[in-house]
Amino acid sequence: MSLSNRRQRLISSRFSATHRRVEILRAKAALLCGLAQGAFSLPRWQALPLQILVCVVMAATFFTGCRQPEVYPVPAQQRWGVSSDLERSRYAAVEMKREGCFGRCPAYGVLYRRDGSVVYRGEKDVDRIGEHRGTISLAEFASLGQILDHTAFERLDADYSGASRDLEVVSITVSYVGGATKTVREAGRRGPLDLWSIQRVLDGLLVHVQWEAQQ
Repeated sequence: MSLSNRRQRLISSRFSATHRRVEILRAKAALLCGLAQGAFSLPRWQALPLQILVCVVMAATFFTGCRQPEVYPVPAQQRWGVSSDLERSRYAAVEMKREGCFGRCPAYGVLYRRDGSVVYRGEKDVDRIGEHRGTISLAEFASLGQILDHTAFERLDADYSGASRDLEVVSITVSYVGGATKTVREAGRRGPLDLWSIQRVLDGLLVHVQWEAQQ
């Protein structure tokens, strides 16, 4: 191989790596917007823990390359700039259901899958009624998995609903590669800040869905 060809391959490799980094950071920033937007709607004393969490998550992302996590296979047609991050992810799908309340609370469900597909079902007090389908980028799903890791979703209790039945009920079900699942349910924001933060991220991610045309 000539020196010129080697230089071209080196430049191309560096360009691809830089592009991959930019795409991943863009996706992480989009997901963190769900957290940041929530902070602006809270009193200062409530917003401070959320702002700290955002900083911790952003800092932790810079050290993910230092670990050697287990690698899960990704179909060949999905192997583009973020395949390595997606292979690190232990998550097959993430679903959130807002079951509404006795008042005016949005009722809908959204399912994000590992392949980037999204299924949304709106029931009441939402802009989209019925079933809608769309896609997110693989980078956004990989970053969603990192949010779940950093907020320790696995260690959350299964139920924070208490005895109340007239408050908004929200459940999150995470499906792992291999078939295992975990569901966390809460009512009236009785859960910890980490759970509320995950809910906000899943809500915020809807803004970035590329919706399919309705037939």
